[in-house]
Amino acid sequence: RAVMAAPAPTTFWLVSLPATASPDATASALRAALADTGLASVARFALPDLRSGTLDALLALCDDLARVNAGVEGVVNKVRRQLHDLAAAGGGSGSAASVGGAPPSSYLARFAWDAAKYPPRAPLADTVAAIAARVARVDDDLKARAAEHAAARSALAASTRRQTGSLAVRDLAPVIAGRELVSSEHLVTLGAVVGRGADRDFTLSYETLADYVVPRSALLLAEDGDYKLYGVTLFRRAADAFRAAARARGFQVRDLEAAAPAPG
Repeated sequence: RAVMAAPAPTTFWLVSLPATASPDATASALRAALADTGLASVARFALPDLRSGTLDALLALCDDLARVNAGVEGVVNKVRRQLHDLAAAGGGSGSAASVGGAPPSSYLARFAWDAAKYPPRAPLADTVAAIAARVARVDDDLKARAAEHAAARSALAASTRRQTGSLAVRDLAPVIAGRELVSSEHLVTLGAVVGRGADRDFTLSYETLADYVVPRSALLLAEDGDYKLYGVTLFRRAADAFRAAARARGFQVRDLEAAAPAPG
């Protein structure tokens, strides 16, 4: 039977060839050698003639290059992981990633040295320092954006819970809209969220959870698959004691005044 394999990811190789009098001719010869294989395409990676300086300066720069290279590679991997995670969270493949507005493959094939940011005639040490500083800024920006994204996702999840979650966490304004709740200088109606199966325990005990609970005031306001919401009227001065006693019995008390829709 025929088996169709998924396409392999694109691999890029940076190939350094011996210097010749005509770099363009060297690139053309490489293209010609690969033309019939169908294995690869060749693009000229254009680099300017950088100011090398003295041999001592180059040797002194070797240690810095190793450190900067490791730092750049680390930041690039962070960006790659972030793009992969974002694509996975959105159900995509990450193909929308771009560099300077172009797909990565096009950017690499048409790469051009930014002489304005990194003057070719500047000392190599200055060029390396400028690249390192630029990468550090990218890293800081990535951290800030990742934190903003995490905060936005957390806020979205919290909003979703408030809209679609159980009575223990959801927004109660739509639930209690139109209900006659007591709210005066001395009396208040609190909401008691009771798990299914514990409603009998609640109805038998709520009047004794604190002093000054209005007898027979419990009113079933809403219910879902996991909880029932009761309104209980009591004196305001007993509200804190009622909350504490209800929590000890496994009941959650919610403020219905804060959840009530503003008068229209």
